[in-house]
Amino acid sequence: MQIYEGDNRYAKVRNLSESTKYRFRIRCASRVSGAGSWSSPFEFSTEQLPPPTIRAAPTVTEVASGSFQVEWSPVRGSSVNGKESLLYRLQLASRASSERSNNIWKTVYEGISTSYSFSTSESVQLRVQCVRVRDGVESVSAPSAVQFATPSLVTVPSKKPLELTEQEILAAQNFSNVQWIQYHILSDKHYALVILMLFAALAFTVALALDALL
Repeated sequence: MQIYEGDNRYAKVRNLSESTKYRFRIRCASRVSGAGSWSSPFEFSTEQLPPPTIRAAPTVTEVASGSFQVEWSPVRGSSVNGKESLLYRLQLASRASSERSNNIWKTVYEGISTSYSFSTSESVQLRVQCVRVRDGVESVSAPSAVQFATPSLVTVPSKKPLELTEQEILAAQNFSNVQWIQYHILSDKHYALVILMLFAALAFTVALALDALL
């Protein structure tokens, strides 16, 4: 089939099928000498088209503290003789990481389902890609918009104030009174001991003075 004839040294061929082999050849022709012989055929294969991109960000719902349910919109995929399958790839990264780097993303799910459950204790970001597999060849769509998931804080129940009975209150008061009495008794004993030591020191000093005079 002839696809181009003219003076240009290049030509664009449109409406080719994906994952298909094509053969091309070319020859030169002039109005004076006519057409020359054909060149050796050149063969190449078209690439496999990527699947559609999920435009909307996935929906994230926290079903429990730190537990999330992720859902995303399905895409329509065609099947050629049962040789093609369409999968979804859910990727997760820390929210503190840079979104521009592809090395931070970790695949946590890959399959045909449009939902997934996971648990985390830190803030994360999520995205979804479509994966098309045909004849063992995989092609991946551009990632969806990013969605964030932040676990709620775990609330610790406050401790109730300790309630004492009347007997316990009276016992505590009596114990405090006993401590007060013991403290003052010990204090009086200490004062008496100090006074006694002062008198002893004074008597010793007087005795030394009298001895020196005699």
